[in-house]
Amino acid sequence: MCQCNPGLREKVACLSRAFGGWERWFQLELAYYIGTQFWGKYVVKLEDGSVYPSTGYRADISIYSDRIPRTATFVELKCQSKNEDPGYFARQIVNDLNKMDKGKPDWDCQLLAFTQSPEDTYRVGSELRSQGYAPVIHKLQGLTVPDAFLSFFRSPFLS
Repeated sequence: MCQCNPGLREKVACLSRAFGGWERWFQLELAYYIGTQFWGKYVVKLEDGSVYPSTGYRADISIYSDRIPRTATFVELKCQSKNEDPGYFARQIVNDLNKMDKGKPDWDCQLLAFTQSPEDTYRVGSELRSQGYAPVIHKLQGLTVPDAFLSFFRSPFLS
């Protein structure tokens, strides 16, 4: 169950209406949270080009440790803006899923996609399932925006 304080709820609702939405803000907040919660244990980088060698792509967030083996993960985020067409948003998710296939094969990767409404969650999930993807939908409690997030996970260690 995810909860937030009222100030944060208004901030997300406001940012979701802005040009480009709230994705960049969320990247910064998530990277800051991970970096402060696991200080000294993990290195957290934003816009890390080393995850996608020789492609020009950058991972939204990378998390790794030189001291702890098999802990490298990169994260791609998608945050639907207010009034963004769910079909278009689903295509953006697929683009990132395809991009993830070009990432370092020995790193775990996670894509988190946040939707705006129950209807959009359903439409995006349906669109992705029709293309052969199997998103896990997590309903967010106590929030109006975002409504839910869909997650995809790939681990070379679980294959």
